[in-house]
Amino acid sequence: MDDVSKMREELTDLVFQAHRSRQIATDKNVIIISARGRLVGGNVTIFRMIPFLNQTLFLDNQDSHEKDDEGNILLDIHPESFYACIAYAHSAFMLQSLLLTKLSTGSGSGSVQELICTADHLGINIPTISTMDELVDLEKDLRNGKYDCEEGPDRGGARDAAAKLCFSIAKGSIPMLSSNENNKIKQKVVTDTLFIVSHQRIFGPRLRTHLWMEFEKVITLTDKQRSKQFAEWVSDDGLKYDFYCAGCNDEDSGTDGSSIHEEDYQPMYDY
Repeated sequence: MDDVSKMREELTDLVFQAHRSRQIATDKNVIIISARGRLVGGNVTIFRMIPFLNQTLFLDNQDSHEKDDEGNILLDIHPESFYACIAYAHSAFMLQSLLLTKLSTGSGSGSVQELICTADHLGINIPTISTMDELVDLEKDLRNGKYDCEEGPDRGGARDAAAKLCFSIAKGSIPMLSSNENNKIKQKVVTDTLFIVSHQRIFGPRLRTHLWMEFEKVITLTDKQRSKQFAEWVSDDGLKYDFYCAGCNDEDSGTDGSSIHEEDYQPMYDY
C-alpha cells in the first residue's frame, strides 16, 4: 500500500482531531479560527504551510486582529470554503477530492468558484490540467476507480482525478474548452464527465454535482448527447440520484445521495 492510500485510510482518525472535542482546543498544537462565526480548528504546523494564515497567525502583530470573547481570531471568509481548504491542507495538499466532498451543495452553500477564490486568498494552489496528454492520464485515473488495478480499484485516486477535472473546467485551464476549434479536447471532457456522473458509487453526490454545475457553464450538449448519452443521469432539473444506492456515499461525509437536498446540512464541526 502506497503512502497516499495509507493517508486516505487514516484520514478519518487523524486529520480532524481538532474537531472532535472542545477540550482539544486547549492543545498548544491546535489553533481555532472563527470564520464568520463558525469555529474551525487546525494543527499549527498545517497553518504555517498556508501563506495567508502563516502571516496572520504568526507574523502579524496579534493585537491588530479582531478576536472573539475566547481569543480566537475572527476572519471574514466563507466558512465552508475555508473548512474545505483546511481539510485539503491537512492531507498535505494531496487529496484534492476533499475540497469538493467537504463543500455541500444545498441552498446557501458555497460554490466551486467561491472555493477557488478562498483558496487563492489563502495562498493555496489547486492543481489543474491543460493538455490532451494530461486529459488522457486523468481518464486512466478515473477508470482505475472502477476497473481492477494491481491492488484493486483505486477509488480515492479516481475521486481526486474527478476533482481535478472539475477545477480545471472551473478555472478555464483547459484550452478552448468552449470553442469549436478543439473538438478532440472537448469530446474528451464530455466523455470523462459522462463517466463521472454515471458512477454514483465511485464519486458520490457532491463530486458529481459540483462537476456537473461547472461543466454546464462551459459546454452545451447536443440534443443527441442529452437524449441518449446523458439521459439516464441528467434531467432538465440537473443530475438524477439513486436514493436507494447504499454505496453512493461521499468519500468522507458518510451521507447518502439524499443529503444533496438537505439545505441545512453542515459538514463542519462545531466546538
